Amino acid sequence: MRFALVATVLILTLTACHSPSLVITAAPLPSTSPTGPTPAPGPLHVSVDGAVQQPGDYVLPAGSLLDDALRAAGGPTDEADLVQINLAQDLQDGQRVHVPRSGEVLPTPTPYGLSAGGRIDVNLADAALLQTLPKVGPTTAQRIIEYRETQGAFETVDQIQEVKGIGPATFEGIKDLIAVDEAP
Repeated sequence: MRFALVATVLILTLTACHSPSLVITAAPLPSTSPTGPTPAPGPLHVSVDGAVQQPGDYVLPAGSLLDDALRAAGGPTDEADLVQINLAQDLQDGQRVHVPRSGEVLPTPTPYGLSAGGRIDVNLADAALLQTLPKVGPTTAQRIIEYRETQGAFETVDQIQEVKGIGPATFEGIKDLIAVDEAP
């Protein structure tokens, strides 16, 4: 009896599936693409000096390498020591590229975004480095980056107080740890 009931339900189900009146449609999948266009990264402004044909400031496309900066500066001079630099290094906006001469000893590099004194340059530091500051989390770090991208570089350390989320207490805790445009 039980078997007969199961068999009947199965036959009715299969018959309904083959019925011309049964139409199965698939709903469209939700879109996973962003709601708006992703802004293209802007150009990179770099300064190239040392053993190059034409030292100066150059504007290069986003994604450029140190080799691209060297080519923009007319290439290396005969006295350039290219072994000391990484031509495949990604460039950062505002970066200084120094091409050493043979025999020139380069100072130990500081991480990008740190000044020679070990302070964080708020005009160059990425979000991860900014988050090492006391009371600066991911949101505030992103606000610092957005501020300098929309308003321009910070001219003084005090100016960082214009960033939402950096009040007097936070500023007191970071003012001696940050710098602006302090060459390494």
